[in-house]
Amino acid sequence: MQIFKYKLEPYYHTIFKFNIPKHAKILTVQLQNDIICLWVLCNSDDTDNYRTFLIYGTDTVIHPENYHMEYIGSVQQYTSICHVFEKITSEKNKC
Repeated sequence: MQIFKYKLEPYYHTIFKFNIPKHAKILTVQLQNDIICLWVLCNSDDTDNYRTFLIYGTDTVIHPENYHMEYIGSVQQYTSICHVFEKITSEKNKC
């Protein structure tokens, strides 16, 4: 098992897709050097799978196509709060 870091550039209403092993566990989301980062624990032997993460600012309208999401965490960046979610796909629901 290893812990990997993925950078989420500091933009609101942004979608990120990373090739992360299918059964990886999201550990935390925090700021590091003013960049939102996601730390993931995974087995490098597991099958890779594209997983989608979304960032929304407070008071942002979330569009209906993005309602199937799992909350990861929130971070304060400058004077704003960023909320990070993982978009849930039907494939992930089968795990």
